[in-house]
Amino acid sequence: MTTKELHATIASLSETVRTLAEENRQFKKDMLEAMSSTTKKVDAKHEPIYLERDVLAATQKALSKVIGETLAGYNSPLVKLTNMVVNEHFDELAAMVRECFSSVIRADEFKAAIRDGFYHKVARTIVSNHAGMLDKAANDLKQDGVFKARLVAAVANVIEELAIEKAKGSQEQFLEPLQDN
Repeated sequence: MTTKELHATIASLSETVRTLAEENRQFKKDMLEAMSSTTKKVDAKHEPIYLERDVLAATQKALSKVIGETLAGYNSPLVKLTNMVVNEHFDELAAMVRECFSSVIRADEFKAAIRDGFYHKVARTIVSNHAGMLDKAANDLKQDGVFKARLVAAVANVIEELAIEKAKGSQEQFLEPLQDN
């Protein structure tokens, strides 16, 4: 955004604010006249009407809508201003982003994470591509009587070792309070 466009945008915003202020003054004047007339009628009828509150609420709602449409609309001057500011600081922002990327890429943790992710992906690919071959090998081993016997013996051995360790742990827990006395 050029300086000329910036000045034009600021001038446009200034004109919009001036117009809104003038319309608000005229609206206030018209409402005061209407309220004065209505107050006279109400006083004559002795019926309470809260016209001022209603007028104020309607005015606030209308102003809020106009300001919102002006600043958030399709040709919002805020978009142009934001783009201009970002463009002014482009070199600084680019340097910060470049520095952040460089420090992340050089970090050992980042390299390890990339390596681990790569290893995991390769392993998953190999297993998924050769799943049938692995299933076939497992089925062949299940059919082998010697393998089955060794597997049963290994499982029984592990269970027996766990039972012995658990029994020792129970005895030690039981004996500890006796030794403290």
